[in-house]
Amino acid sequence: MTDFEPRPAIDAEREYNARAAVPDHARIFARWAAEAAAARQDFERAGLLRRGLVYGRRADQLLDLILPPSRTGAGPVPLMVFFHGGYWQAMGRDDFTHLARPYVVRGAAVAVVDYTLCPATTVAGITAEAREAVLLLWRLAPVLGIDRSRIVVTGHSAGGQIVGQLAATPWQAYAPEIEGSPIAGGVAISGVFDLEPLIDTTINARLGLTPATARAASPHFAVPGPDTRLVLAVGGDESAEFHRQSRDFARRWSAAGARIATVDLPGRHHMSAVEALGEDGHPLTGATLALMEIG
Repeated sequence: MTDFEPRPAIDAEREYNARAAVPDHARIFARWAAEAAAARQDFERAGLLRRGLVYGRRADQLLDLILPPSRTGAGPVPLMVFFHGGYWQAMGRDDFTHLARPYVVRGAAVAVVDYTLCPATTVAGITAEAREAVLLLWRLAPVLGIDRSRIVVTGHSAGGQIVGQLAATPWQAYAPEIEGSPIAGGVAISGVFDLEPLIDTTINARLGLTPATARAASPHFAVPGPDTRLVLAVGGDESAEFHRQSRDFARRWSAAGARIATVDLPGRHHMSAVEALGEDGHPLTGATLALMEIG
Protein backbone atom coordinates (compact mmCIF):
# COMPACT_ATOMS: atom_id res chain seq x y z
CA MET A 1 0.00 0.00 0.00
CA THR A 2 1.45 3.37 -0.96
CA ASP A 3 0.87 6.62 0.90
CA PHE A 4 -1.78 7.60 -1.65
CA GLU A 5 -3.84 4.42 -1.88
CA PRO A 6 -7.19 4.74 -0.11
CA ARG A 7 -7.88 2.34 2.73
CA PRO A 8 -10.85 0.05 2.35
CA ALA A 9 -14.00 1.25 4.10
CA ILE A 10 -14.18 -0.34 7.56
CA ASP A 11 -16.09 -0.12 10.81
CA ALA A 12 -13.08 1.17 12.73
CA GLU A 13 -14.76 0.95 16.13
CA ARG A 14 -15.54 -2.71 15.61
CA GLU A 15 -12.16 -3.53 14.09
CA TYR A 16 -10.04 -1.84 16.78
CA ASN A 17 -12.10 -2.12 19.97
CA ALA A 18 -10.22 -5.13 21.29
CA ARG A 19 -12.03 -5.26 24.64
CA ALA A 20 -15.42 -5.41 22.97
CA ALA A 21 -14.12 -8.25 20.80
CA VAL A 22 -13.11 -10.28 23.88
CA PRO A 23 -16.11 -10.27 26.24
CA ASP A 24 -14.23 -11.98 29.09
CA HIS A 25 -11.34 -9.51 29.00
CA ALA A 26 -11.92 -8.47 32.65
CA ARG A 27 -11.38 -12.05 33.80
CA ILE A 28 -8.26 -12.30 31.67
CA PHE A 29 -6.87 -9.05 33.11
CA ALA A 30 -7.49 -10.31 36.64
CA ARG A 31 -5.65 -13.54 35.85
CA TRP A 32 -2.72 -11.61 34.40
CA ALA A 33 -2.47 -9.48 37.54
CA ALA A 34 -2.49 -12.57 39.76
CA GLU A 35 0.11 -14.39 37.66
CA ALA A 36 2.30 -11.28 37.54
CA ALA A 37 2.09 -10.85 41.33
CA ALA A 38 3.07 -14.49 41.85
CA ALA A 39 6.03 -14.06 39.49
CA ARG A 40 7.21 -10.95 41.34
CA GLN A 41 7.00 -12.84 44.62
CA ASP A 42 9.09 -15.69 43.18
CA PHE A 43 11.66 -13.34 41.66
CA GLU A 44 11.91 -11.29 44.85
CA ARG A 45 12.30 -14.41 46.99
CA ALA A 46 15.17 -15.48 44.74
CA GLY A 47 16.79 -12.05 44.96
CA LEU A 48 16.38 -11.39 41.23
CA LEU A 49 13.93 -8.46 41.21
CA ARG A 50 14.91 -4.79 41.18
CA ARG A 51 11.61 -3.04 41.66
CA GLY A 52 10.61 0.43 40.49
CA LEU A 53 13.81 1.72 38.89
CA VAL A 54 13.37 5.37 37.87
CA TYR A 55 14.23 6.21 34.27
CA GLY A 56 12.73 9.69 33.90
CA ARG A 57 11.27 12.68 35.68
CA ARG A 58 7.59 11.76 35.53
CA ALA A 59 5.95 9.72 38.27
CA ASP A 60 5.09 6.79 36.00
CA GLN A 61 8.54 6.48 34.46
CA LEU A 62 9.43 3.32 36.34
CA LEU A 63 10.53 -0.14 35.35
CA ASP A 64 11.05 -3.47 37.04
CA LEU A 65 14.25 -5.31 36.21
CA ILE A 66 14.58 -9.04 36.70
CA LEU A 67 18.12 -10.35 36.53
CA PRO A 68 18.85 -14.04 35.97
CA PRO A 69 20.57 -16.15 38.63
CA SER A 70 24.30 -15.44 38.61
CA ARG A 71 26.36 -17.86 36.62
CA THR A 72 30.08 -17.97 37.23
CA GLY A 73 32.01 -17.03 34.10
CA ALA A 74 28.85 -16.58 32.05
CA GLY A 75 29.64 -12.98 31.09
CA PRO A 76 27.13 -10.23 30.26
CA VAL A 77 23.56 -11.39 29.70
CA PRO A 78 21.03 -10.36 27.04
CA LEU A 79 18.05 -8.18 27.94
CA MET A 80 14.42 -8.24 26.86
CA VAL A 81 12.52 -4.98 27.39
CA PHE A 82 8.71 -5.25 27.42
CA PHE A 83 6.26 -2.40 26.72
CA HIS A 84 2.64 -3.16 27.60
CA GLY A 85 -0.48 -2.46 25.59
CA GLY A 86 -3.73 -0.80 26.60
CA TYR A 87 -4.06 1.71 23.75
CA TRP A 88 -1.59 4.07 25.49
CA GLN A 89 -4.22 4.71 28.21
CA ALA A 90 -4.47 1.59 30.40
CA MET A 91 -2.56 -1.33 31.98
CA GLY A 92 0.89 -1.26 33.56
CA ARG A 93 4.01 -3.17 34.41
CA ASP A 94 2.33 -4.98 37.31
CA ASP A 95 0.16 -6.88 34.82
CA PHE A 96 2.97 -8.58 32.89
CA THR A 97 5.83 -9.68 35.17
CA HIS A 98 5.04 -13.34 34.50
CA LEU A 99 6.06 -12.97 30.85
CA ALA A 100 9.67 -12.84 32.08
CA ARG A 101 9.81 -16.44 33.32
CA PRO A 102 11.04 -18.32 30.21
CA TYR A 103 13.73 -15.72 29.56
CA VAL A 104 15.11 -15.44 33.09
CA VAL A 105 15.40 -19.21 33.40
CA ARG A 106 17.54 -19.19 30.24
CA GLY A 107 19.91 -16.57 31.52
CA ALA A 108 18.39 -13.35 30.16
CA ALA A 109 17.44 -10.21 32.05
CA VAL A 110 13.97 -8.73 31.55
CA ALA A 111 12.76 -5.15 32.05
CA VAL A 112 9.00 -4.50 32.28
CA VAL A 113 8.33 -0.82 31.66
CA ASP A 114 5.66 1.60 32.86
CA TYR A 115 5.01 4.85 31.03
CA THR A 116 2.74 7.85 31.50
CA LEU A 117 -0.75 7.10 30.21
CA CYS A 118 -2.91 9.32 28.02
CA PRO A 119 -4.46 11.85 28.47
CA ALA A 120 -1.73 12.86 30.96
CA THR A 121 0.64 12.73 27.99
CA THR A 122 0.45 12.11 24.24
CA VAL A 123 1.35 9.09 22.13
CA ALA A 124 4.44 10.99 21.01
CA GLY A 125 5.27 11.65 24.66
CA ILE A 126 5.10 7.92 25.38
CA THR A 127 7.56 7.25 22.55
CA ALA A 128 9.94 9.77 24.13
CA GLU A 129 9.62 8.01 27.49
CA ALA A 130 10.30 4.62 25.88
CA ARG A 131 13.50 6.02 24.42
CA GLU A 132 14.53 7.23 27.88
CA ALA A 133 13.94 3.76 29.32
CA VAL A 134 16.04 2.08 26.64
CA LEU A 135 18.82 4.63 26.97
CA LEU A 136 18.97 4.22 30.76
CA LEU A 137 19.24 0.46 30.43
CA TRP A 138 21.89 0.78 27.72
CA ARG A 139 23.93 3.20 29.84
CA LEU A 140 23.67 1.04 32.97
CA ALA A 141 24.32 -2.19 31.11
CA PRO A 142 27.98 -2.56 32.16
CA VAL A 143 27.05 -2.09 35.83
CA LEU A 144 24.09 -4.48 35.59
CA GLY A 145 26.01 -7.14 33.70
CA ILE A 146 23.91 -6.72 30.56
CA ASP A 147 25.28 -7.23 27.06
CA ARG A 148 24.69 -3.98 25.15
CA SER A 149 24.73 -5.82 21.84
CA ARG A 150 21.81 -8.09 22.81
CA ILE A 151 19.04 -5.75 23.95
CA VAL A 152 15.69 -6.70 22.37
CA VAL A 153 12.52 -4.62 22.72
CA THR A 154 9.11 -6.27 22.74
CA GLY A 155 5.56 -4.97 22.98
CA HIS A 156 1.90 -5.78 22.56
CA SER A 157 -0.73 -3.66 20.78
CA ALA A 158 0.23 -0.08 21.73
CA GLY A 159 3.53 -1.62 22.81
CA GLY A 160 3.96 -2.86 19.25
CA GLN A 161 3.73 0.73 18.04
CA ILE A 162 6.41 1.63 20.60
CA VAL A 163 8.65 -1.14 19.25
CA GLY A 164 8.25 0.26 15.73
CA GLN A 165 9.02 3.80 16.82
CA LEU A 166 12.13 2.64 18.68
CA ALA A 167 13.31 0.74 15.60
CA ALA A 168 12.96 3.94 13.56
CA THR A 169 14.69 6.21 16.09
CA PRO A 170 17.78 8.13 14.93
CA TRP A 171 19.55 7.34 18.17
CA GLN A 172 22.54 9.61 17.67
CA ALA A 173 20.18 12.59 17.94
CA TYR A 174 19.38 11.51 21.51
CA ALA A 175 22.64 9.89 22.57
CA PRO A 176 25.65 10.85 20.44
CA GLU A 177 27.81 8.32 22.29
CA ILE A 178 25.90 5.41 20.75
CA GLU A 179 27.16 4.00 17.48
CA GLY A 180 24.29 2.50 15.53
CA SER A 181 21.30 1.43 17.61
CA PRO A 182 21.07 0.35 21.26
CA ILE A 183 18.57 -2.35 20.28
CA ALA A 184 19.45 -5.58 18.49
CA GLY A 185 15.89 -6.33 17.41
CA GLY A 186 12.24 -6.10 18.28
CA VAL A 187 9.10 -8.19 18.67
CA ALA A 188 5.73 -6.54 18.01
CA ILE A 189 2.59 -8.50 18.86
CA SER A 190 -0.75 -7.24 17.49
CA GLY A 191 0.87 -3.89 16.77
CA VAL A 192 -0.90 -0.75 15.59
CA PHE A 193 1.57 0.77 13.14
CA ASP A 194 -0.75 3.18 11.33
CA LEU A 195 -2.69 5.24 13.88
CA GLU A 196 -4.89 7.21 11.50
CA PRO A 197 -7.78 4.68 11.56
CA LEU A 198 -8.12 5.26 15.32
CA ILE A 199 -9.08 8.92 14.94
CA ASP A 200 -12.80 8.27 14.53
CA THR A 201 -13.09 5.68 17.30
CA THR A 202 -13.86 5.97 21.01
CA ILE A 203 -10.24 4.98 21.62
CA ASN A 204 -9.21 8.46 20.53
CA ALA A 205 -11.18 10.24 23.27
CA ARG A 206 -8.15 10.07 25.56
CA LEU A 207 -5.49 10.14 22.85
CA GLY A 208 -6.56 13.32 21.05
CA LEU A 209 -5.02 12.23 17.76
CA THR A 210 -5.33 14.46 14.70
CA PRO A 211 -4.40 13.40 11.16
CA ALA A 212 -1.02 15.09 11.58
CA THR A 213 -0.17 13.70 15.03
CA ALA A 214 -1.46 10.23 14.11
CA ARG A 215 0.77 10.09 11.06
CA ALA A 216 3.80 11.38 12.99
CA ALA A 217 3.27 8.66 15.61
CA SER A 218 2.86 5.88 13.04
CA PRO A 219 5.85 3.58 12.49
CA HIS A 220 4.28 2.60 9.16
CA PHE A 221 5.35 5.96 7.72
CA ALA A 222 8.77 6.03 9.42
CA VAL A 223 12.07 4.77 8.06
CA PRO A 224 13.61 1.72 9.75
CA GLY A 225 17.08 2.08 11.13
CA PRO A 226 19.97 0.23 9.48
CA ASP A 227 20.04 -3.53 10.14
CA THR A 228 16.56 -3.49 11.70
CA ARG A 229 15.36 -6.96 12.71
CA LEU A 230 11.75 -7.40 13.76
CA VAL A 231 9.42 -10.28 14.53
CA LEU A 232 5.71 -9.59 13.97
CA ALA A 233 2.84 -11.69 15.33
CA VAL A 234 -0.95 -11.36 15.26
CA GLY A 235 -3.56 -13.64 16.79
CA GLY A 236 -5.36 -15.76 14.24
CA ASP A 237 -8.74 -14.74 15.68
CA GLU A 238 -8.03 -11.00 15.70
CA SER A 239 -9.85 -8.56 13.44
CA ALA A 240 -8.96 -8.07 9.79
CA GLU A 241 -7.51 -4.66 10.59
CA PHE A 242 -4.96 -6.01 13.05
CA HIS A 243 -3.84 -8.45 10.37
CA ARG A 244 -3.71 -5.68 7.76
CA GLN A 245 -1.68 -3.45 10.08
CA SER A 246 1.13 -5.99 10.45
CA ARG A 247 0.95 -7.14 6.82
CA ASP A 248 1.22 -3.63 5.36
CA PHE A 249 3.88 -2.60 7.85
CA ALA A 250 5.96 -5.68 7.04
CA ARG A 251 5.75 -5.02 3.30
CA ARG A 252 6.70 -1.38 3.63
CA TRP A 253 9.61 -1.89 6.01
CA SER A 254 10.90 -4.96 4.15
CA ALA A 255 11.03 -2.84 1.00
CA ALA A 256 13.08 -0.32 2.98
CA GLY A 257 15.63 -2.97 3.96
CA ALA A 258 14.38 -4.19 7.34
CA ARG A 259 14.55 -7.91 8.08
CA ILE A 260 11.03 -8.92 9.06
CA ALA A 261 9.98 -12.36 10.29
CA THR A 262 6.47 -13.42 11.26
CA VAL A 263 5.13 -15.92 13.78
CA ASP A 264 1.62 -17.33 13.41
CA LEU A 265 -0.62 -17.38 16.48
CA PRO A 266 -3.55 -19.57 15.38
CA GLY A 267 -6.66 -19.59 17.55
CA ARG A 268 -5.61 -16.58 19.60
CA HIS A 269 -7.51 -13.34 20.09
CA HIS A 270 -6.03 -9.94 20.96
CA MET A 271 -5.55 -10.75 24.64
CA SER A 272 -4.28 -14.32 24.33
CA ALA A 273 -1.83 -13.28 21.61
CA VAL A 274 0.51 -11.59 24.09
CA GLU A 275 0.43 -14.61 26.39
CA ALA A 276 2.45 -16.52 23.78
CA LEU A 277 5.45 -14.30 24.58
CA GLY A 278 5.65 -15.85 28.04
CA GLU A 279 4.97 -19.48 27.13
CA ASP A 280 7.95 -21.76 27.38
CA GLY A 281 8.43 -23.60 24.10
CA HIS A 282 6.14 -21.39 22.02
CA PRO A 283 7.54 -20.35 18.61
CA LEU A 284 7.16 -16.67 19.57
CA THR A 285 9.27 -17.23 22.67
CA GLY A 286 11.78 -19.07 20.53
CA ALA A 287 11.95 -16.23 17.99
CA THR A 288 12.50 -13.73 20.81
CA LEU A 289 15.26 -15.83 22.33
CA ALA A 290 16.86 -16.13 18.90
CA LEU A 291 17.00 -12.32 18.57
CA MET A 292 18.90 -12.32 21.89
CA GLU A 293 21.18 -15.06 20.53
CA ILE A 294 20.02 -17.61 23.07
CA GLY A 295 19.80 -21.08 21.60
